[in-house]
Amino acid sequence: MADTARGVVVTTDGRAYVKEFGYPLHRSCESTLGGWIETVYPRGLVRPYMMLVNEEGLLHGLPKNLVGSYFYQTHIHGHPIADNIILMKLGYRNGERDIVGLEEDEAEKLMDMVLKLPFGIVRGEERA
Repeated sequence: MADTARGVVVTTDGRAYVKEFGYPLHRSCESTLGGWIETVYPRGLVRPYMMLVNEEGLLHGLPKNLVGSYFYQTHIHGHPIADNIILMKLGYRNGERDIVGLEEDEAEKLMDMVLKLPFGIVRGEERA
């Protein structure tokens, strides 16, 4: 079993990159998200893909994430996503349904999707 889980990070300053996160994910993802994580299954992403977001991003007045808000379909209901987001997927870990990392081809597919959106997102360097 892998000791890390790959995710695509999209920041509020217009960068996207692939990052490896250690387990437990809720701890390693909190530093990238700047707070407690919330799992979101936006209509703009096909399952099993999902987003991890900062649960209290709006409460703390953090900048809005255009890509996250797009996937969340903020343009329909008016509730934006704030701060960085991490794209991962729902799968099975240790025989139980859980958040799991992306395969390399899935990460590239999601990166391509993000980079094609009209928000000026640029590919950043992969970070450890």
